[in-house]
Amino acid sequence: MYVTRHSRVAPALIEQLWDLYERNYHETAAAAVTREALYRSEFEAAVCDPTNRLWILWNGDQPIGMFVLASDVWATRYLSRAFLEARYPEKLRKGLVRYVMWAVIDRPHTGLAAAVKLGRTAFALEAQEGALVVFDVPAVNHGERGSLSDLARRVAALSGDATLEEIEVQRYYALDFHRAADVEASEELGILAGLDDRIAV
Repeated sequence: MYVTRHSRVAPALIEQLWDLYERNYHETAAAAVTREALYRSEFEAAVCDPTNRLWILWNGDQPIGMFVLASDVWATRYLSRAFLEARYPEKLRKGLVRYVMWAVIDRPHTGLAAAVKLGRTAFALEAQEGALVVFDVPAVNHGERGSLSDLARRVAALSGDATLEEIEVQRYYALDFHRAADVEASEELGILAGLDDRIAV
């Protein structure tokens, strides 16, 4: 197995990478409420964007893993500029904020060692540059055998001195209405009792 970095991707390779991506994101896409899997057009735009860092893990002539980091975090539209300016102003000013767009390993055929090899290679450059690498992990990837965040922390430790910090948790809820309500004013007061006026809406 070996790892390569790409800034230009030939059409034939895009097909191979899309097959790898779609096949391995299918389970997560069905288990997570957020839209974890990109559309084909979004995928192609990401792998063809020269500002993104695309790393590919190969077994012979077959790609069995890939790791994509955005170096232009504003182009991804996933991160808040205001948050980063308030929390990590120096890293942002120096252009050292990265966002992990996705990491995928061909799980049926690839073991943990391969995932570590891919991650360690990609993180080595970020460690050398002193980058801040932001990533998100859906709850489905916090399993009994450990979470992806813990794996990322362990792999990062092989590449350099790094600390892992949880910076936000977002929860999803579903209100399933079964009938419309006919609420009297007195009932409304009871239902809303105890709410803080400062709750943001």
